[in-house]
Amino acid sequence: MTNGATSLHVAALPFPSPQGTQAAIRFMMEALERSGEHAELLTYAHGEGTVSFPHHRAPALVSDRSLRSGPSLAKIANDLGLAGALVSHPAKHIVAHHVEAAAIARFARRPWVFVAHTDLAAELPTYLAPQFISIARRAGARVDRSLGRAAGALAAVSPLLASSLADRCERPVHALPIPWPVPSATSEGERTRARHALGLADDVPTVLYAGNLDVYQGLDQLWRARAHLIAKRADLRMLVATEDPRARALDAGLIVLPLATEANRRSAHAAADVVVVPRRSAGGLPVKLLDALSRGSTVVAVPRALAGHVIAPVICAARDDDYEALARALDDALTCSTTRRSELATTARAYVAETHSDARFTRALAAAHREACHPPPAGAIDGV
Repeated sequence: MTNGATSLHVAALPFPSPQGTQAAIRFMMEALERSGEHAELLTYAHGEGTVSFPHHRAPALVSDRSLRSGPSLAKIANDLGLAGALVSHPAKHIVAHHVEAAAIARFARRPWVFVAHTDLAAELPTYLAPQFISIARRAGARVDRSLGRAAGALAAVSPLLASSLADRCERPVHALPIPWPVPSATSEGERTRARHALGLADDVPTVLYAGNLDVYQGLDQLWRARAHLIAKRADLRMLVATEDPRARALDAGLIVLPLATEANRRSAHAAADVVVVPRRSAGGLPVKLLDALSRGSTVVAVPRALAGHVIAPVICAARDDDYEALARALDDALTCSTTRRSELATTARAYVAETHSDARFTRALAAAHREACHPPPAGAIDGV
């Protein structure tokens, strides 16, 4: 590994990968690279693709090619390899992304920042059977609290998560905006080509969901909203852009598309009239929301997916998190005029460029670094 690294970012996950958390970490690292900071990334051994910044793969103690989220025995084993690689790295301080990396960083004997990407108390129960939900919620809260209090500084990727962890951990939390690029606007020619490639006529109402198929995404409500909406719009088509192998078991009426490359993502968004962002687990910001907004898509999101961001002027927000509210919001969005869509696109792209800029991210992370390296006296800081 490279000597003299200022900071080592650690994430217990495969990398690179088309998943949301991996995309967020990638853009964070690229923002740091553009700012001139010498930062490196350490992850599991497997992943798909290459990156421009220093990226180290920990030894794989168990062979694993899965890109899925959630707990597994293979992940537990490979966390040990990650821990060994972390101990041997000479970085001056550590940035631990998500709870597994934070648990490892806790014993690194160097200043460290815990970057929370999700509310474990809310997300962990989604992986388990109903009879274990209460236990999982309490366990998740306990882990969040323990690691959040142990870290030199605590940061979170959304305002809602920052507020929740500040209450749970009884300490200030740095709100860390995910830096996000704003690609060139989608042209009418791209839209026409993308739709025709899928056999979609210009006037067929088309909704896109882009992301993995884990339970925390709230897809049960989306499928119910789709069924509710089809009763009114029989010609509705739904696109699902994903690399999740479970897509093979989806309803045959859905159009499944790849999501691995920028060309895939750009084409999928170009083909859709509306991009939908459901959510079951509150806390972390769905990066699919940022991606859609940055492309100028007309976006429908449930309140839970906004994670505390006040972005009503740039999306069509559902009034509630349930399927009926989602169906109504989708129906309204599909009837938007061309002028209104253009206004939303312009406002959304400007919002992402300003609120999720490199500068805002690097300033927030620098503040967290300063706290981790020079912690204030107990009780010296109030607020979040």
